Amino acid sequence: VGGTDFGLTYNCGTPCIDAETTLVSNIEDAGKTWSGYAQSMPAPGTLEPTGDYSPEELPFYAFSSIANDPARAALVKPLEQMATDFASPETAPNFAWFAANEDFNGEGPIDFPIGMLNFLLGQLSPAHQYNVQALDQFLSETVPVIMNSPVWNDPTLKTAVVVTFDEDNNNTYLGFSKEGNHIVTVVIASPGAIAAGMKGGAFTSAQQYDHYGLLRT
Repeated sequence: VGGTDFGLTYNCGTPCIDAETTLVSNIEDAGKTWSGYAQSMPAPGTLEPTGDYSPEELPFYAFSSIANDPARAALVKPLEQMATDFASPETAPNFAWFAANEDFNGEGPIDFPIGMLNFLLGQLSPAHQYNVQALDQFLSETVPVIMNSPVWNDPTLKTAVVVTFDEDNNNTYLGFSKEGNHIVTVVIASPGAIAAGMKGGAFTSAQQYDHYGLLRT
């Protein structure tokens, strides 16, 4: 969202970055719209953790120019609102970011001591998997909301969904799994995007991409 990590090696749930120029400001300056959708968020603009919701699930509230602006802060909404917004081009944002809560985002541990034990045992498996079933459940329930929406299926609109991750199993704090920080990224093009020339179907690319390239896109 800010084009750099600002020297931070952690997430901050409350404003900790004072940058004025962000992806949000660029979108607004271009006359376009944006929204974030967070699982378990109780109400739009919720800046404090509550229940299973944490402001850290999306990056927007790390920026004071967003978190301290009530109109901008309110554009981060509960995940359920996404289905309503995507029902019409008039209500769908040009850019949307959606994210799972701490129980479904594939990270861990989510509780103690059982969750911690499962997390540590997962590090011993070849795939280093922890809580992957919950992440699969989140994606299987959320991505179809987009792909079944009127906006996605409008042949005059060009849309793409990107499913990606912040990092692989590298954990420098715990000192294990030096895997090169390679992550899976899946891009799904809408019928309108394919009709306009975006490549469709299943294929893989051997070219190197990173989060900065995704931000530029």
